[in-house]
This record gives sequence, C-alpha cells and structure tokens, in this order.
Amino acid sequence: MTSSMTNDEFLRIAKICGNNIKEARILRGYKTQKDFALAMLGGSNYSTSISRLESGKNNEFKQYVKIAQLLQVPISYIFKSNTPLDEKYINKLSVEEQTIFELNRIGELLKKIRLSKHKVLADFEKGVGIGIDSSNVSKIERGVINLKLYTLIALCTELGIQLEDLF
Repeated sequence: MTSSMTNDEFLRIAKICGNNIKEARILRGYKTQKDFALAMLGGSNYSTSISRLESGKNNEFKQYVKIAQLLQVPISYIFKSNTPLDEKYINKLSVEEQTIFELNRIGELLKKIRLSKHKVLADFEKGVGIGIDSSNVSKIERGVINLKLYTLIALCTELGIQLEDLF
C-alpha cells in the first residue's frame, strides 16, 4: 500500500520553509523583503522572488540553497521546524557547489532509504503518483537534477519519512 501526499500537507511544509526564511531574514536585520533584495541580491525587483519563497510558491531546491547561503544559515534550518537560529553560518562553498553537494547527499540518502525498504525503482515510480518516472527517480538519487519542494516531499511521503529526516 502506498501513501499519498495531500495538497494541504505540501502547503503546510512549504509554509514552514517560508516562515523559516522570513525569520532568518528578519533576524539578520532585513526587516522587509525589499531591504533583503537590495542588500543581498542587487535590486529591489528581486523582492518578488523572496516573497514567493517566503509564501512557499517558489520551491526549487537550488533557490533554497541560495537563500540559505545569503542569510548565512545552514540549509537544514530552512527545512526543519522549531530550529533555533544562533550565530551566522559561513559556508565556504559557492551556491553551485553547495547545490551539487546537497543534491548528491539527499539523492544518496533517498536511495539508501528506498533500498532499506526493499523497493526497486519501478515500485517507487508506481507509488509516487506525481508523474515521476523511474528514470527521473534515478536522476534524483544520483543528484543530477534539481528538485522541486513538492517532489521532495512526495518522495519522502512515499518512503514513510519526514522531510526533516533528510536534514
């Protein structure tokens, strides 16, 4: 029997991620999205992008990595609820290097969990039900494609784990 993720569950998790971004932005001294966009991204026209991230509407994994680096927080801070934010976190990798590292780390972990549950790619594909074929699941496990938050949550749901378990 497979589990399925509801739209409400996705929205709940996206809201947690967005609230964590907003909290980090404010704690880092950027009271408005426009302030953050000007200081960190080079222009106030990026405040729309930040608004979308904070509201859970823009959910490409690479964007979460970029914002985490700009706010000097570990990527895990964005995806975990009730995580205290203490001192600034300095990541010595570029956004691209960190994205590659995280996608590989998450992919390996998803594969390890899938195998521990004795699932083959074909089983996984059938159960997810979100239009991901086994080829794309394989690419995710190898860290070679960017993820959307919805896809990542659906994969976690199918594996019976929480998104936080990946961080």
